[in-house]
Amino acid sequence: MVKLKKSFIIVIIMIFVAISTSCKTNEINDTNKKSENQKKPLLTNNKFSNIPDLKAPKDNINIIFEGKSLKLIASIYNDKNRLYLPFTELIDKLNGKIVYNYDVINISINNKNIFINSKDKKYWFVGNPNDKFNLKKNIMKCDGEMYISIFDLVTMLDLKTKWNIENKKINLFWNREKIVPLVKNQSSSKYALIRFEDITAAQRYKTAQQLEKLRVIGDYLYSCGVPFHIAWIPRYIDKARNIDNDPSNIDNIYNADFIFTMDYLINKNGFIGIHGYTHQIKNEVSIDGIEFSEKYNTDEKSIHERLKLAIKCANDLDMPYTFFETPHYEATNFQHKIMEKYFDYIYDPNSEYKGSNNKTIYVPTPLNYVDGKEDLNNMLGKINNLPKNVLGSFFYHPNIEFEFIKVYENEDKYPVYKYDEKSVLHQIIKTFNQNGYKFISIKDLK
Repeated sequence: MVKLKKSFIIVIIMIFVAISTSCKTNEINDTNKKSENQKKPLLTNNKFSNIPDLKAPKDNINIIFEGKSLKLIASIYNDKNRLYLPFTELIDKLNGKIVYNYDVINISINNKNIFINSKDKKYWFVGNPNDKFNLKKNIMKCDGEMYISIFDLVTMLDLKTKWNIENKKINLFWNREKIVPLVKNQSSSKYALIRFEDITAAQRYKTAQQLEKLRVIGDYLYSCGVPFHIAWIPRYIDKARNIDNDPSNIDNIYNADFIFTMDYLINKNGFIGIHGYTHQIKNEVSIDGIEFSEKYNTDEKSIHERLKLAIKCANDLDMPYTFFETPHYEATNFQHKIMEKYFDYIYDPNSEYKGSNNKTIYVPTPLNYVDGKEDLNNMLGKINNLPKNVLGSFFYHPNIEFEFIKVYENEDKYPVYKYDEKSVLHQIIKTFNQNGYKFISIKDLK
């Protein structure tokens, strides 16, 4: 009986030890899992005191890379519709390496070796230290993590995006196309200007696909070596539909896609201009209505107010603007004189001349605009018969191109497109080239 009792006690002790060991093992595993999911402190105030703190609302956007969700632990932030992604975690998820050395950040990823100087907002590639590129926005820090804007990330790593506004997803891919700008060494006394009219965060550009097609057009012009101008309406109003969209005040994924697209077009040699503030008055709908005329905003105070509101919107969005264009060219001479105080270039239907301040240049559009694809032959005829001493300046609504652009996905979800070379814009650019014109920006008119 004594032996049986001893054996029973030994068995009980062994069971207790096994259970205790199992619990400790589970505790260790749980601790490991927690440590894996916790953000590692990457920065110290001493090392990175010059990097500003990110103070913006969080956004629950899912980042997909090459078809797989990255499942980022750190938050994504939306600062006036520029999305900020956790830099270190993202580079780690993409199997890259990142090293911080005070103001300089070194990234090794996908056969690229990149240095970023967080102090002067510049980056360069190993082997080309003298060829430096500007970051659009500052590198930021928040909760021990380094943050970078999605536009800077895409540009620096040469990524391609596919936005899904409905499901709040952004798909990223290694870019498989190389768009090389055509360098023209032609010397010509005949110059051409192109302006994209009525670009705003609504209406003809209200979907992710429409914005994607707008970027495709930017790629095409960039590949042709053609600078282009964008007449942007900062605030879109349609009271009947209860729409009032100002991306400087309303943060959402659609507006983030729109601002990303504008940054993208600027990077493809696009020049932003302010096309009124709302391009409407009272109960009119933006784009359809006017804003400055003999009847509306005729007093000096209201003119200044509308211009300042438009400029504030551009500044709040960090949108560099080059010119101004009055809606439907309706402004009076008095209104123009006040506009000259704010802008060095103003688009106007009249011949090129300097303003009353002897500084502002008025840019004409002798060719007017293309009134739909049915008007193509008329525009080509005007180009072919334009006198040599007349500026080949016209404006165009790029949504006309959309039916000529087919966007779709490969089997692995990579976004691709087909752009019909018979499109209206293709034929216009071709005709200008055949007539020996050189495309310039309005800054070249100086």
